[in-house]
Amino acid sequence: KLRREGKLSASEILFARDQHTGKNLSHNDDILAQQQLKTRALNNKSTRITTSENFLPGEILCQKAQPVKHKIRDQFLVTDTSKTHISVRKMLHSNNKKKETKLGNRIYQTYPCLFYKINSQSWAPPSKSQKNQKCPGL
Repeated sequence: KLRREGKLSASEILFARDQHTGKNLSHNDDILAQQQLKTRALNNKSTRITTSENFLPGEILCQKAQPVKHKIRDQFLVTDTSKTHISVRKMLHSNNKKKETKLGNRIYQTYPCLFYKINSQSWAPPSKSQKNQKCPGL
C-alpha cells in the first residue's frame, strides 16, 4: 500500500530505502509525523459533539458505552429534548419477539452525546386495535 499520496510505501518509510533499488532515501521522520497529524486533523471530523437537535421524540436510541459481554444493549425511547439534555425511557423486552415491548416507568434526564440512533426508526405504543390484530404471516 502506498502512503503519502502514492509517493512512499510503508516499507520505504520504515527502512528509509527504495524498495526497488535498495538505495538510501533521505526523509525526516519528524516532518512525516507532522504531515500525518495534519492529514488526520483534516480528514477526521469530531464525532463527540452531538446536539439534542439530532434526536426527536419517538426515536429509539442505544447507549454508546460498551455493554457487559453477554448482555444485549438496552434500548431507550426519546420522550423529550432540550438544548442540553434529552429525556429517555427504557424499552423493556424490545429484543424479545415473544413478549410485548413496554416502556419502563423511570424517565432518565441525560446528555445526548451518550447515545446514538439505531435504524432511525420511531416507536409508539400499540393502540388497542393494533394489539388485537395478529400478524397474517404467523
